[in-house]
Amino acid sequence: MNRFVALAFNLEPDIWGTVLGMVLMTVALVAVPFVDRGDLEPTNWAEALDLRKRGWAFLAMSMFWVIMIVGVLTNAITPKG
Repeated sequence: MNRFVALAFNLEPDIWGTVLGMVLMTVALVAVPFVDRGDLEPTNWAEALDLRKRGWAFLAMSMFWVIMIVGVLTNAITPKG
């Protein structure tokens, strides 16, 4: 995320992108147990993938993975320096 933030927002030093990425990913992971509205642990796949009860938890995990993928791809694609 450091190069993404440096390119998108012109923030220097680019360490702020790393800090921002770590904070957003940590918030997403910490939020999952709080937004999961399931009363008990799921006993089958239908309960585990129920979007009505676990939709916000899926959204939080999606946010985590989008930030991870954007950071990795930006670092792989953009030129160094």
